Amino acid sequence: MSRKMTQRSLWHDYNGKGTYLITLVVKDRRPLLGTLNGNLSNDPPRVDLSSLGRTILLAELPKITTLYRMASLWKVVIMPDHMHFILSISSPIHKGLELGHIIQGFKYGCTVAYRNLYPQSKDSLFEKGFNDKILHRPHQIDGWRNYLADNPRRLMVKRSYPQLFIVLRNLEVAGQSCSIVGNHFLLDIPNKMAVIVHRRYSESEVKSLRCEWLNCAMNGGVLVSCHFSCRESNTTRSNGARWQDNTT
Repeated sequence: MSRKMTQRSLWHDYNGKGTYLITLVVKDRRPLLGTLNGNLSNDPPRVDLSSLGRTILLAELPKITTLYRMASLWKVVIMPDHMHFILSISSPIHKGLELGHIIQGFKYGCTVAYRNLYPQSKDSLFEKGFNDKILHRPHQIDGWRNYLADNPRRLMVKRSYPQLFIVLRNLEVAGQSCSIVGNHFLLDIPNKMAVIVHRRYSESEVKSLRCEWLNCAMNGGVLVSCHFSCRESNTTRSNGARWQDNTT
């Protein structure tokens, strides 16, 4: 169990109002909740839920909003071995209770459902604890909704191209030895430019470079950047660059 799955934000009031991205992981990462199906061409990737996954979605999750009227579920994504949901609390939870009690009760209900379907099992369904990400701003919520909806596709990409998700070390790029994660095949494209923004660059210099970089990207080129600087990240990501590759 990783530390990030158990730590809470000590500065936050978990009894009061708040919106959270909750993540729960099946114990030992067993794919009990569903099966990834589809492909990356003509059949969009999706997770077809198992009987347990459907029970959690249709029977256990609704209990949260039934028992806690101040709670609402905004987005639910169930993957084969874990699940995410965005939970909003509109007013203080009952006296003496906090977010952890809601999640604890939900997990208990899921374990009961699990044992009913698999009577031979004596384990809990999920790992101990849970991960919560506090969502403060509306754009965060929209961003995470879109990110979660894309989970099946990202998992399909990871399974289809595992070599793109490992660190390749001592790869020579432009005469230098680098470690790379991602689609390194893009580096074979002849038309590529390095995105580097030095502190001494003025805004007018950055603006001129930005035009060159985006013109390269819009003509099928590749932008290569370590994204060490916020100005490097923002220059490409916020302006629609089509091709990027991060090297470190």
